[in-house]
Amino acid sequence: MAELTTLESLLEMGFERNRAEKAVANTGNQGIEQAMDWLMEHENDPDIDEPYVPPVGNVLGGEADSQSSTEQPTLADTAEGQGMLCFMGDTQGHDSVAVTSL
Repeated sequence: MAELTTLESLLEMGFERNRAEKAVANTGNQGIEQAMDWLMEHENDPDIDEPYVPPVGNVLGGEADSQSSTEQPTLADTAEGQGMLCFMGDTQGHDSVAVTSL
């Protein structure tokens, strides 16, 4: 039998999907203990039950911090029901976007 992912484990424990996704993302997918600690620390956040929206722009080694924190993602950024946008940076620092089906 295959081992469960951190997300699957949290869902099996009864955590809501939005909370579980946020915990995994905000702890860098470092494991169940870190995710559960994050959930306990943030259980009273007013937006805890809102869907997780990945940050726009580079997430690895890029300039993600250069964007304003007040910018709201567009439908193209979240691609709800249409697919998933994947941001990839190449070795030259250029970004490209790929759309994959869910």
